[in-house]
Amino acid sequence: MAAHNLGTELDLSWISKVQVNHPAVLRRAQQVQARRTVKKEWQAAWLLKAVTFIDLTTLSGDDTSSNVQRLCYKAKYPIREDLLKALNMHDKDITTAAVCVYPARVCDAVRALKAAGCNIPVASVATGFPAGQTHLKTRLEEIRLAVEDGASEIDVVINRSLVLTGQWEALYDEIRQFRKACGEAHLKTILATGELGSLTNVYKASMIAMMAGSDFIKTSTGKETVNATFPVAIVMLRAIRDFFWKTGNKIGFKPAGGIRSAKDALAWLSLIKEELGDEWLKPELFRIGASTLLSDIERQARLAAVKQGRTAQAAQETKVCISRDTVETGQKGLTSVREAWENGKKHSGMLEGVIINSYESRQPTVCNTLCQNEKSVSQMASHCSCF
Repeated sequence: MAAHNLGTELDLSWISKVQVNHPAVLRRAQQVQARRTVKKEWQAAWLLKAVTFIDLTTLSGDDTSSNVQRLCYKAKYPIREDLLKALNMHDKDITTAAVCVYPARVCDAVRALKAAGCNIPVASVATGFPAGQTHLKTRLEEIRLAVEDGASEIDVVINRSLVLTGQWEALYDEIRQFRKACGEAHLKTILATGELGSLTNVYKASMIAMMAGSDFIKTSTGKETVNATFPVAIVMLRAIRDFFWKTGNKIGFKPAGGIRSAKDALAWLSLIKEELGDEWLKPELFRIGASTLLSDIERQARLAAVKQGRTAQAAQETKVCISRDTVETGQKGLTSVREAWENGKKHSGMLEGVIINSYESRQPTVCNTLCQNEKSVSQMASHCSCF
């Protein structure tokens, strides 16, 4: 992960006059969701990349050492080996970004990952997750114990009452203490945005958390009624961008809660691309909190393997002619998953494999972080550094 955010002195002038235009945010969210989709031949590569952003999570009351062990195995082998071979991606060492568990299960996760011979980070929730309604001393001790047990990332929850009552200095002080208790572990601050009352509060809480030293800001615990939504994410991402412009520090972003389908994952990657650009599309600055997302991604990977004609079943069904070096499918211009992955590392600018819906051809994009000129798909393909 990237270097720690050391934070800044509390400066309430950064938030004192902020008012979020709620209708404008909703329009922007609708615009982003409607404007861009990923071409089918590129989707598998995108989804495999999405796997590398996942904090694979189990936060259930019935968690045991055995199901944590299974979680860690899935984190190391998130996609079946036969599917990766069929997609010619078996040598890419695709794993999830981290595993996330309760503090009492950190030792189980560390032990399981060590036995598996991998260095996937262990993240632990803390500070009275999910409500954050315990004494401050208890919350700080929970962080310290999780770090002692081997957690290298700590997902803390804030005391929402401090936001709802405008006690920004108290919120800053608490998060500064969380930062100190984490030591060398990275601090991810959960804002529980569904319980903050307004988008203006979301922006202010985001800025305070970053000033206090958070390495990531996270939308939700996954336990709220309303979890990760595009309007909330846009406000948080704009706060991250503003903080970067003011300080030069890049802060990570983690949506969590309700992200279950491959389509959801693609939408979130596109949003990060739109709002912050390529630099944030790496595990050091972007994570997805999810527990069931992998199942759908693996399902889509299987479909991609069949379509690419790399399995015996696909060869029989579509009469694919496979040699050592070539695959003939009768579909000219078909882009392999490996080509999509590799080509994405060679270019910069627009996102590879993106389709601009028809109405955008009549007006320039309003995104500040991407190319301001209208471009064809072929032009965009020559400006990609997504992967």
